[in-house]
Amino acid sequence: MAEHSLLVRFDADLLDLRARIDTLDVMLLKLVAERCALVKRVQRLKRDNGRPVRCRSREQEIFARARMLGRRLGIAEEDAVGVMKNAIDCCLRTAGVAMTDGLREDGDT
Repeated sequence: MAEHSLLVRFDADLLDLRARIDTLDVMLLKLVAERCALVKRVQRLKRDNGRPVRCRSREQEIFARARMLGRRLGIAEEDAVGVMKNAIDCCLRTAGVAMTDGLREDGDT
């Protein structure tokens, strides 16, 4: 009987943890969608003002911040950077920007 009770508790705990993960997944995707909407606005502003659509130095700033935050939060630096690379790529695709469109080396916004 005690074994059955442990299995029931395990199942309940597992279901609870999975439900919390599912909630976080929804929140994460909502944040990515919000980021994509902002990227679209940035791209429109840049195009309207004759600016290149991508900036390597800005992306490097984002990756540096991801490494620092990853360390602080207990996430491997390469994983934190990978998350941000995926977010950037997703948002640029959503905004209709090719991965090499107007990529600048010189740090122009």
